[in-house]
Amino acid sequence: MKVVMIGQKGIPAIFGGIERHVEELSNELTRTGVDVSVYCRRWYCADREEHGNVKKIFMPTLHTKHLDAISHTFISTLHAIFVEKPDIIHYHGVGPSLCAWIPRLLAPRTRVVVTFHSIDRNHDKWGLFARIMLRAGEWTACRYADRTIAVSQMLENYCRDVYGIDASYLPNGVTTFPDSNPGLLTEWNLAPGRYLLFVGRLIRLKGVHTLISAYRQLPAETRERYPLIVTGEACDQKYVRELTALARGANVKFVGNQTGAKLAALYRGAALFVQPSECESMPIVVLEAASENIPIVASDIAAHKEILNGEGTYFESKNILELAACLQETLGDLDGAKERAKITGARILNSFAWDKIASDTKDVYLATAPALVALSETEEI
Repeated sequence: MKVVMIGQKGIPAIFGGIERHVEELSNELTRTGVDVSVYCRRWYCADREEHGNVKKIFMPTLHTKHLDAISHTFISTLHAIFVEKPDIIHYHGVGPSLCAWIPRLLAPRTRVVVTFHSIDRNHDKWGLFARIMLRAGEWTACRYADRTIAVSQMLENYCRDVYGIDASYLPNGVTTFPDSNPGLLTEWNLAPGRYLLFVGRLIRLKGVHTLISAYRQLPAETRERYPLIVTGEACDQKYVRELTALARGANVKFVGNQTGAKLAALYRGAALFVQPSECESMPIVVLEAASENIPIVASDIAAHKEILNGEGTYFESKNILELAACLQETLGDLDGAKERAKITGARILNSFAWDKIASDTKDVYLATAPALVALSETEEI
């Protein structure tokens, strides 16, 4: 079975939840015998032909805020249809799904699968026209795909209630980090168990301004004992300047985007992980933090409650004073919070394993056409 993935910026992931999803999923799919190619953008990732057993295909793009994704998706779709000729074209995200009708028209034997990652039109970075197009992308994701995948139960319900389709619920997975050296924390003068951690892109939707404002409400001795570490890609420079000014004098450290062993060390050394995001679908960083048995304080949006299943500490989204109270309360009972976090971690590792998600995704592919079942059985032999 030959599958191409379109819509992501590329792999290996530098930042972005969709990119992390595609990297992990494509690698796991190759282990099940699926031939996977991932379309990439040169500005995002290294110009290498392969990543593990996954083939990388680079296509040109108009690298602007509004045209980057759609131009790359359009060109990649045509290349897939006329050059790669896959059994499955798998689009990731509702924006790229605007092109899902093209293979249905030009390559009717090719099956189209779309993963609905989030309701992107709710993101405040988009203007009116972009929101209209993203809403149209939702419609094409649900109407032109042979099968639609939803990464959260909330999105599964949304697809059914708004577009009248039964999407397949296949969540993001969690990657077990390799062993890491706690000594890596000395780069930022940190001690294990003695800091609060945020991981994510530095954009307003992630609510980092709410977190820093709440952190400033904590007693000076608490802030001295537990610095706040902000880890992530500086995607919006104006917003980063705002955060820097807000954090001045409050023992907040911005450590940039981290991956691999350094990110693992930051997770494992945190006393508390805080996720103040205002809108998510299935945040991988929460899965990662939970899998490392770290106590979590998160905004009370549906995505966080779905992952933590009542096992975390929640505050009303955007409520600075309530977040400050949750931080103080949790820090006051860290031993109890850590014991509860172990229960959460065991459940997350069992329920959100990438190998199971890849196997279920392959089943979705096979369900799109009986001919693929026979092809898959032949490949396994």
